[in-house]
Amino acid sequence: MSIADGSLPPGVRDLISAYTDPLEPISPDEAINHFIDSKKNDVTQKTVDEYENKLDYLKEFCEKNGIENLNDFNGRKIIEFSKWRKEESSDKVDELSKKTMRDDLYLLADFLRFLEKINGVKQDTAAAVDPPTLEAGEGVRDVELKIETLKEITTYLSKYKYASREHVSIKTVEETGRRLGCIHSLDLCDAHLDGPNPYLEFRHHDDRNTRLKNGKKANNKSVLVKNSQKY
Repeated sequence: MSIADGSLPPGVRDLISAYTDPLEPISPDEAINHFIDSKKNDVTQKTVDEYENKLDYLKEFCEKNGIENLNDFNGRKIIEFSKWRKEESSDKVDELSKKTMRDDLYLLADFLRFLEKINGVKQDTAAAVDPPTLEAGEGVRDVELKIETLKEITTYLSKYKYASREHVSIKTVEETGRRLGCIHSLDLCDAHLDGPNPYLEFRHHDDRNTRLKNGKKANNKSVLVKNSQKY
């Protein structure tokens, strides 16, 4: 009984094909280029650049180990790459942090899942990737600005640096509660001050190099207080 003879249900045929279709040779360069192209419509250019930078380490590892065809990239190679990335790849630190390793290995798993779809590596290769687990709060830097401190800052700036860039930025943080990256993304055209409810529109301006962390998905408005126009 062959897969092509039509005697098997479609779902079963697809499953068998996924595990029996021959791999197609693909170099690290070609694989990375295809993966990056597949991401360009889903993430910001900044994220694409980050992916490319991280995958450059995989490319370097393959060059060092003579891996010219990723068909040969298996669980053992994943372990070897993880160890090399953590302990040898950086000339700035002796060992990469758990957060960096987690982020890099998440990307590696995503990359390998992509290759599974195009017969670049064996099915379930990505399942062999084992990113470290972070404890609650580990690897995350939180800076809490107390409301009393914020009011002291805005009072000082209002008195000594009125209408300065610093004053406008901090006042906007106070009025909207938005993260600094959102404030940085604002352009003059995002300020809608006419009408009874003036507001700022936080938008992703990829063409102007003013971007939100989550791209266009983060687009929204923040209504300002009624006396906001005096600021």
